[in-house]
Amino acid sequence: MKRTKRAFKLVCVAFLTLFFIAVVTRVFTLFVLQRYFGINNQFTKIILFDVQTETPDSGNPARQKVDWASLYPFTGEDGNSAERKAKESRVKRIIGTIKDVESSIDSYTSDHLVGHYALAGSARFYERIIGWNYVASSEYNGTVRTVDGFLTWVAPKIDVRSEAASMKAFSEFCKECGTTLLFVAAPDKVCRHADSDLSGVIDFSNQNADEFLSLLSASGVENYDLREILHREGREHHQLFFRTDHHWRPETGLWAAGTIAAILNRNHGFNIDLSRLDPALFTSTVYPKFFLGVQGKKMTTLNAEPEDFSLLYPNYQTAFHYEVLTEGINTDGDFSIMYDMDCVGERNFYREDKSPYSTYAYDNQPLERIENKLVDNNNSVLIIHDSFGNCVFPFLALGTRFVDSIDLRFFDGSIQSYIRERRPDVVIVTYNAHILGYGENSRPFAFR
Repeated sequence: MKRTKRAFKLVCVAFLTLFFIAVVTRVFTLFVLQRYFGINNQFTKIILFDVQTETPDSGNPARQKVDWASLYPFTGEDGNSAERKAKESRVKRIIGTIKDVESSIDSYTSDHLVGHYALAGSARFYERIIGWNYVASSEYNGTVRTVDGFLTWVAPKIDVRSEAASMKAFSEFCKECGTTLLFVAAPDKVCRHADSDLSGVIDFSNQNADEFLSLLSASGVENYDLREILHREGREHHQLFFRTDHHWRPETGLWAAGTIAAILNRNHGFNIDLSRLDPALFTSTVYPKFFLGVQGKKMTTLNAEPEDFSLLYPNYQTAFHYEVLTEGINTDGDFSIMYDMDCVGERNFYREDKSPYSTYAYDNQPLERIENKLVDNNNSVLIIHDSFGNCVFPFLALGTRFVDSIDLRFFDGSIQSYIRERRPDVVIVTYNAHILGYGENSRPFAFR
């Protein structure tokens, strides 16, 4: 018995030692050999054989640093004195370094561990065999399947009153600036009508959105619910989304842009030519079996089949001026200049730095500006959004003279200073329900 216990202990120690060596070797190879010394040879490829990451010879420039707080400073109680700014900058750098280290350790002891995808795929395959489609109450955002096989996340029931109060205050600020705020609720993949086994049972995204919109209506904030609009139009809910990802399809983004444009025409005096957003006037370039979404990555290809990905191009003449400071983009061209084609350069299901969905508008950017040179209506829109908006605002720009895009998760300047300077006709905030729940001081609702 003692020999058995001793042998077991030795096996455990050996396993942990190998685990430690594997992690240290991979971290050293990636961060020291590859990224610091620029070494990318057969040895590094062997060590990182199943780590999908951007390498030094990829030709993709790093995102540029922009001091948004200097360009669009805070005022009043959020005063941006030189001393305070310096302290905040130092704190941000320290916090950022700590988060980078934590993220790297987490990645290389889980997702980047040797054989991770094989082990994760086997576990998910076993769950599928036994019919396990549940998540622990502490495992939000856990991944489950709908009855027709779509992968989705679930969200807990939350208190949304602070976010609603923040939106109301922001609406009042916009009114003082002579502009109008409207909130557009993007649908979640879980459908309140078709997914009765999930909605209100283990997923409360729809209930959270209902409560949030109700509070906005009660406080006089103009809002629109795309969930109800698509339901009235008889659209099949799940087909609007990727099967393996939480995002909606680009075709749905085009539909959302057309729906928003119609609202702007009807209620805000815009003069957008809606025919420019007719899906019949677009050509779709399809990349077959090219995309495995974030939920599919968790399941691995053993349990989730890669799906087609499409890029939409208008069939008529287009001409834009397009600015993305963090990418060093300040250029003129047709609609295609808003696509980061590096994201569809090669099929790589587990690559982290370039997802096919990131093709649209160069992924999540703090700020982007578009001027349509062939539209003379002089309408201007500022759209504040999460990643769902990446395949919406470029299409909206097809019929609108000026479209500015801000993602507050990455824009750390003052949104109020930005609005005072740009004076858009309308400010649109469009979020998916999963953005709710982080409080009024979270970045998406920090309208300062």
